[in-house]
Amino acid sequence: GYEVGAGGNGVATTGNVSFQAGGAIVQSKAIRANGLAVNSVGGTDLSPMRNVVNSFQATNSGSGDVRFNGGSGTLTVNGISNPVGNVALDVLGGLSVAGAINAGTHAVDLFANNAITQTAPITAGRLSAATFNDAGAAINLANPGNAIGGADLQTLNAIGDTPVDADITLTTSTALNVGAGGSGIASLGDVSLTSGGAISQAMPIGAGMLNLNANGGINLSQAGNATLALTVNNSGGNVVINNTAAVLDLGNVSQSVAGNV
Repeated sequence: GYEVGAGGNGVATTGNVSFQAGGAIVQSKAIRANGLAVNSVGGTDLSPMRNVVNSFQATNSGSGDVRFNGGSGTLTVNGISNPVGNVALDVLGGLSVAGAINAGTHAVDLFANNAITQTAPITAGRLSAATFNDAGAAINLANPGNAIGGADLQTLNAIGDTPVDADITLTTSTALNVGAGGSGIASLGDVSLTSGGAISQAMPIGAGMLNLNANGGINLSQAGNATLALTVNNSGGNVVINNTAAVLDLGNVSQSVAGNV
């Protein structure tokens, strides 16, 4: 394995840094670089320090998670391959997924103070994504190649205790279970969910407006759901939605093939 900072100093350069280890990669000092690429066996944990890099790429095999904490700039993720464990990214700036993230059936956690976006797909059994910004920071994960089984999505204020007005968009080619990680969805903005299968839930949804697109039915019967406006497009299966908001502005509801609403 390899420990960054084992000799008492971290890494500081204006160029790119690559680490390749036959074991796990850990750190006791921070990394400053333009780009960072790691290849490990048994996990990479670069979360104890706030690392300052512009881009991050990781490959891990055998076992273990890939964890990275970043600074205030936008972090470009140039790809993370870790089908044997979880992936967790936590940055003080924004997150841009420019290369595919593959965690297999494991979890992907994306936390940022500014917007989270993607141009490459995410594969995960469960996705948790949250932004922390008083002015609102959007989550836009609409890549059609996403394969995400469950999702917890939140746009929160800076201290993370109150939803704010920022849009959330998620597309997955699979069935989607909202709240699989125990948090659900919380935003005062528009929330748009597009699923290649059915949409179900384990935790409530809070949204200014909720747009649902499913194939195989929608079952959002949790008692805590609260949205002010709703649109639905479903093909096959029933549509069941429980909403506690005092007034619901019902937009287009399209139910093709067989199924009740």
